[in-house]
Amino acid sequence: MAKNYEKRKKIKVFIDGYGHINVPPNITLLQLKNYAGVKEEKEIPIVAALYNNRIMGLDYVIRRNCRIRYINTGTDDGREVYGRSLSILLHAAFREIMGKKAVLKIEHSLEKGFFYSYHNRKRLTREDVEKIELKMKELVQKDLPFEKYEYEIEDALELFEKNHLMDRYYLLKYSDRTRAIVYRLMSCIDLAQGPLVPSTGYLKNFKLDYYPPGLILKFPTPDNPKVIPEKFEQKKLFSIYSEQREWSKILDVDCAGKLNRSIIKGKIDNLIWVLEGLHEKKIAQIADEIRK
Repeated sequence: MAKNYEKRKKIKVFIDGYGHINVPPNITLLQLKNYAGVKEEKEIPIVAALYNNRIMGLDYVIRRNCRIRYINTGTDDGREVYGRSLSILLHAAFREIMGKKAVLKIEHSLEKGFFYSYHNRKRLTREDVEKIELKMKELVQKDLPFEKYEYEIEDALELFEKNHLMDRYYLLKYSDRTRAIVYRLMSCIDLAQGPLVPSTGYLKNFKLDYYPPGLILKFPTPDNPKVIPEKFEQKKLFSIYSEQREWSKILDVDCAGKLNRSIIKGKIDNLIWVLEGLHEKKIAQIADEIRK
């Protein structure tokens, strides 16, 4: 492979920690990593790279002289790429276990992980979560690629609506994008919010915790990138998040896209007034508790 590279026209790449190296154009960041012999620990994988100060996935094709710094899961940027990839893996496994129309919604951080809610006539059970985790591990073993597609906005909107992914639908509909990048893993699709790892085989370190009415997805943090964070209770914080979630549903702004819709349609002032009223009511309730 190296001999074939040497026969072709070269570009100059500077890799942090490795210096300058001449490589052929149209080489991916993953191929460059292997060609240059960039070292990585098995439990702290390289998941992306800083290409001329922009974060790119390992599938990005290099066509000109550049500076590269590889990013592993021991960094904030690396953990973000890892978590975003895990989220799509979770959604794919969830659909396999709960049905093609089942939608899991990411809500907020909790216990150094991410909380996902599931609201359906059939409640999520501990056994369901165990099955979903096993399915995720099965998909990791299969090392399936994350497929990347580019769509016209209208086609992407139709795709998200057909798959009941209305939070993605509204986010895209009320944005200024002219085209949409979509990732696919089996029957699961998602709007690109940044690069992913090349395949599911990278995602070996994670854990699911049952947390009604949903679950928590956990994976290592940069300060301890080899270990899943231990379980600790945040019941009061979760209660506050739950109340906020109910307010958002009542006001019909339970995702960023719907909030953008309110702004574009000139309804944001009314929304602010209602929210201020809710906050004043909450402060009054706190005052009553203190008085008691």
